[in-house]
Amino acid sequence: VLLVLAFIAAALPAMPGVLAGETVYPAVALVLLAAAAGINWKTLLNGLQGLAKKPTPDSLTALAVVGALLQALIVLVTKGYTNEVTLLAGPAALVLCVNTVGKRMNAATVRDNFQLVSKNVDHAVAYRLKDAGALRAASQGLAQPHPSVLVSRPTQIFRGFLASSAAAGTSDKNQQQFAWAAGGCALLGFLITVIRTHNLTSAVTILASILCLAAPLAGTLLAALPAQVGAVVPGWRDIRQLGRINVIQVTARDLFPQGCVTLAGIKPIKNAPIDLAIVYAASIMAEACPTLRDVFLNMLGDRSMIAKVDDREAVYGKGYIGWVNKRRVLVGNRSLMQDYGVKLPSLEYEQHHTVNQRRMIYLAVSGKLFAMFQVAYQRDPDTAAVLDSLRHSGLSLIVDCDDFNCDTALLEAAYSLPAGAVKVLNTAEHELMNPATAWLPESDGNMLHLGSFASFVGGLEAAAGAAEGERKSAVVVTASVLISCVLGVLLTLTGGLATLPLPALVLYQAAWCVLAMIFPLFQRY
Repeated sequence: VLLVLAFIAAALPAMPGVLAGETVYPAVALVLLAAAAGINWKTLLNGLQGLAKKPTPDSLTALAVVGALLQALIVLVTKGYTNEVTLLAGPAALVLCVNTVGKRMNAATVRDNFQLVSKNVDHAVAYRLKDAGALRAASQGLAQPHPSVLVSRPTQIFRGFLASSAAAGTSDKNQQQFAWAAGGCALLGFLITVIRTHNLTSAVTILASILCLAAPLAGTLLAALPAQVGAVVPGWRDIRQLGRINVIQVTARDLFPQGCVTLAGIKPIKNAPIDLAIVYAASIMAEACPTLRDVFLNMLGDRSMIAKVDDREAVYGKGYIGWVNKRRVLVGNRSLMQDYGVKLPSLEYEQHHTVNQRRMIYLAVSGKLFAMFQVAYQRDPDTAAVLDSLRHSGLSLIVDCDDFNCDTALLEAAYSLPAGAVKVLNTAEHELMNPATAWLPESDGNMLHLGSFASFVGGLEAAAGAAEGERKSAVVVTASVLISCVLGVLLTLTGGLATLPLPALVLYQAAWCVLAMIFPLFQRY
């Protein structure tokens, strides 16, 4: 309404009526702007406190509104309204309005994210690993001089969600300095005009013009977070931390989803019954090793044939042990069999049968080799595309491997990964990492996701895109404030600011807003 009134007043300068009167139009502008300021009194109070306390994007908005209110009041009291005076109530109200729109968008985003966070579904929290010992052990051997590792843990409650959602953006930390610069330039323009013209109305008009020029429309619009990838990143602090991640922790199941591991052959030992070998292996693997479980269960066919397993035990990186019908059954790789003294074929024999991403699984019953299963690992096209994207982004992988066949050589061959881009944790490293990834009822974190590889990586890539977009937008906002301050002073010295048309000022603000919003809007999330 204030902008419309201002445009009408500018378009009808010769009319001595309501809009062009010496007191009526300034009084209407003063009352409407005061009403807008009263409705948004928290914004003004927060902005004015931000001049000395915690930096906030409300400070520049508050200065613009205060400057416009002061101008309208002085013009009204001195009856100094003429055709040459441009009241700044409209631009100040526009800045206040867009500030409120940005806060509304941010509140809606937090609400939507909270609905996803509070759903009664299994989810996981991803967070940056801080334990020095685990970090050093996990990243050793990777081509990352300064590793920043992102790990996931299953949890029920994402602790600190609202506090993280309220975190400040990149440009927010400089808002106090911006406000000081704008206020200083406005006061300088005020003093220059007073000394030159001895006209209080012109001086406060210059002051309000500089404050309105320097107040960015995009100040709070950047706060609305992009999400809808099955993951929630609460706030800008978490986005910045995720943007610095260069190593992520995944599992073998993430890299070899269902269908990527197939049976290539079975060889019984000394005429051992193949069907019994399958029952033994499927029973041990029924509740273990997600990448291999389906291979054995599909061989079994009828799952009612699964035998009861007692004292099942996982030996990380080697295999599984259990008791079936009072007989100890081992299912695993060569290292597990050697640990229990099981006699195996020669290493040359195994190497002959493990070419082209194939691996050998041994089954031993009661201390003797019972059968050998040959399985083949194939790359998943979707996973390959994701890993290629991560590699081009400079990210490395650490694999907490529940598949005893999975090793660095297999992953590098299957997904054409360069040396140093992936590492499979050994037993000692797994033990160090286990407390960081074990289930907790509630956990802090930087991102909540559904526990799947797609939502985990999707959230990370979204955060990286948002961080890059925010960084570029922060540069634009900084440039807009500083350039506007300098421009305001220069126009004051040349006398051009006093005659600056209202549409030009509004278009100037809008242009900077569009430029600042281009990066987050067009950044790929």
